[in-house]
Amino acid sequence: MKKFAIALLCTLPCATFAADWTPVFKPWEQCKSSSIVTKIDKAVIGTRADYQKYTDAYELASQNWHGDYDDPRYNDHLASYGVDDNLLVSKNALQGKFPTIPTQYRKDMGKAYITDGSHSSSIYIHVPLNNARLYGIPIKEYVAGFGLETESPRSYVNFGNISDAQLAKLKKIKLKSIYEEAFDVNISASFNRNEETGEVWFYDCTY
Repeated sequence: MKKFAIALLCTLPCATFAADWTPVFKPWEQCKSSSIVTKIDKAVIGTRADYQKYTDAYELASQNWHGDYDDPRYNDHLASYGVDDNLLVSKNALQGKFPTIPTQYRKDMGKAYITDGSHSSSIYIHVPLNNARLYGIPIKEYVAGFGLETESPRSYVNFGNISDAQLAKLKKIKLKSIYEEAFDVNISASFNRNEETGEVWFYDCTY
């Protein structure tokens, strides 16, 4: 009987054992940073040298562009000068490798990719999450926001398209707010449904 149980266990798909990411993001409830999230942010962002290479190429390309920035040819122009948004993402993260992240979370993390970049003063690096749960609900990805200039975009967890009942359950979680003197506002983490995609995002505590 014991041998049968072991054999059965070995044949169960990995999806049966969903990783609990709640401890990773729980500090956001108190408007605090998470040590694991900080490690992930450091793991996904590119090197300072690659960032300098990116900005130098972008500045040169911009100086030599005399058309409208909405012109479809602008992207080709940037590429001809070596402007590649992937320079802003670490090589390991682009390959889905995260050696500095604890194993129980690392195994859920897929290949990172970037949005915005050359068209914005902030970037978002997406890390797809497979077989991960937060507060008992499956999560789709973690998105790290970085400001290239003075902006400080909010990072967030994407739950994907979940039900109103699941969102109501999340909104019952107490989220502490703190006073941000520099902007004269109270800030806190938040659960919001994106109006365009219908997805539910859990934002970190930044302003």
